[in-house]
Amino acid sequence: MNNFQKSINILSELQRANPWHLHQYPTIPLYLGYNYFQLEDYKRSRENLLRFYNSHPDQKMTHLILTQIGDAYQNEGLVEEAEKFYQLVLKRYPGTEGAVISKIRLAEQQEENPIAVQRGIVPPVNILDEDVALATGFYKEIINNPLNQKDGSSLTQLALLKLSIIYQKEKKYKKSIEYLKKLFEEYPKSNLSKEGEQAFARTVDGFFKEEMKEKKYSSIINFYISEKELISMVNAPELFISVARALVHQNFEDMGAEMFARADPLLANEEKPADLLFLLGRQLYNQENYESALKRFSLLIENYPSDKNVPHTYRLKGSILLKQKRYQPADKMFSAALKNPANNCEKLSILIGKAQALAGGNSIEKAKETTKRIDGLKSLCSSADYNVYQEIGDLYFDLGEIEKAIRLFNQAIVMAKEKADKISLMLKVAQGYRLLNKKEDFLALYKEISDLNDPFWSNLAKERMEEIDFKWEMNKMREERKKREKI
Repeated sequence: MNNFQKSINILSELQRANPWHLHQYPTIPLYLGYNYFQLEDYKRSRENLLRFYNSHPDQKMTHLILTQIGDAYQNEGLVEEAEKFYQLVLKRYPGTEGAVISKIRLAEQQEENPIAVQRGIVPPVNILDEDVALATGFYKEIINNPLNQKDGSSLTQLALLKLSIIYQKEKKYKKSIEYLKKLFEEYPKSNLSKEGEQAFARTVDGFFKEEMKEKKYSSIINFYISEKELISMVNAPELFISVARALVHQNFEDMGAEMFARADPLLANEEKPADLLFLLGRQLYNQENYESALKRFSLLIENYPSDKNVPHTYRLKGSILLKQKRYQPADKMFSAALKNPANNCEKLSILIGKAQALAGGNSIEKAKETTKRIDGLKSLCSSADYNVYQEIGDLYFDLGEIEKAIRLFNQAIVMAKEKADKISLMLKVAQGYRLLNKKEDFLALYKEISDLNDPFWSNLAKERMEEIDFKWEMNKMREERKKREKI
């Protein structure tokens, strides 16, 4: 029941009550030794275990008792004394569970501090490679020569795990993975599954980092595809991040974003790397999931203010706030974006957003100044297309500067390649002429559109013309009625 102190109290009382009890119940010191060991009182544990061993040296469990005495020394840091007991078990009780445990303990010591093993005491070890450490040889012997399946499987599992960890430390990642896969495949219900998964995550993470340094992105992607189930099982965010970065380097950004999305919920906000936050935020922005995108962008700006993607993040965040009609914070984001270096085309796009935010927030004069600046900058952007001219025209239109808007729309018509885009712009120009009360000009445009015989736009233009004619006639009739009334 794991109530070790109570067990000690009862056994000790038995000893004190009658010395004959030690002969009547010879396992009293054995269980006292086990209890003290669990309570980490290793000195008393050794004393009682040695007392039992000296009294009953021929017990079937002697190999395990001697091994536990060695463990009691080792847990107190008395490595040389522990080593003597492990070697004693190896010499006197080869092929037992205690011998296998002793080999594992010696191998563990070898991992920490190489020990001078007396070749006459330690049984021959089948070292497969000349340069393999003694510990590796011990573990391989346990794996290759296990005890019977019932008693030895747990020790074989431990040896597989230990050997994989040694190879991981030596950066022999493929060998480490080989032994871990053997552990998972041959012992799917192992008690060491959790430790194995942790070792697998560390090993694959090390392997991915080495490949990333060498820019072997295809190697990372191929490994993930081949070991997808295992990587999904360990569910380690660092592995998903490495795969995501490899995919992005190979221009598979959508797939990279999916891998970042798998890592995202496994990390605390302060642990999420900048590229994850930016790529996920941009994907969410494109999906019009604006609130989730804002959370990622805000974290990126807060946690990584100097990251290369922060200027673009300001712009995207400003665009979201603009769509949400949160004009003042949107203006702040565009202003922050303008503080960073940008080429003329990028600056043009940011300024358009800023002007739209100013106009939406009723800062009309500032909006006009910014729009005028944009108008002067547009010719410096060689890649500016008709959309840019249309956006500037829309700004002028909203600010009441109709003639300037018409000028921009007409320029956009020349630049647009698609028929539908040209017609849409022509309607904007016609609307401008109507506001300027230039009937002949807007009617001419509506007629031009209606003559194109486009199923949608031509009918729309005809409807507009009929509407205009109707309103015109109605206004004319009203004026004539007023004249008659005056007479």
